[in-house]
Amino acid sequence: MYKRSSLWRRILTIVLILAIVFGLGAFFGRKAYYHFRYPVKYADLAEQYAAEYKVDKNLILSVINVESGFDPEAASEAGAVGLMQMTEEAFDWIHGQMNDTAYFEDLIKPEVSIQYGTKLLALLLKEYHGDVPTAMAAYHAGMGSVNSWLALQKNSKNGRTLDSIPKEDTAYYVEKILKAYDVYKTYYAEKPAK
Repeated sequence: MYKRSSLWRRILTIVLILAIVFGLGAFFGRKAYYHFRYPVKYADLAEQYAAEYKVDKNLILSVINVESGFDPEAASEAGAVGLMQMTEEAFDWIHGQMNDTAYFEDLIKPEVSIQYGTKLLALLLKEYHGDVPTAMAAYHAGMGSVNSWLALQKNSKNGRTLDSIPKEDTAYYVEKILKAYDVYKTYYAEKPAK
């Protein structure tokens, strides 16, 4: 009887130790994955322009993550450049509303890219009544496309926010932004992103 009780105690102890080890591994492994997949870089600039333009810094970090993977020299086939991947047309539109001396080529500088990208986000959020998915669809596909989608009942019941996005690549883009946004808000909520 003593041997059986001792054996069960050992088995129970081993099972308990394994559960603790696997539990800690899953917890820290997931956290490590999120820190790798959703890093926080240029947070000081994101915080500065988030405050200036009243845009959530976590949304700014999400856009940078999805658009460029935090590569300041990123360039797309569509001609978008910088951390926040702005086209020359979008740059010119934003530049016309700002009083500075930046050039399109300056978008490879993190400060210029984040300033202009955040200003664009602020304008889109204002245009689309603070609705992040609709504003992000416009960031990706342009306001003209989004406005035409909003005019169709099948895409928008209220004509102000998108219920569905008819363009597959834009829908996928918005999905990636929203996932990143959720991760940044959740995992970096305890401590400010720096």
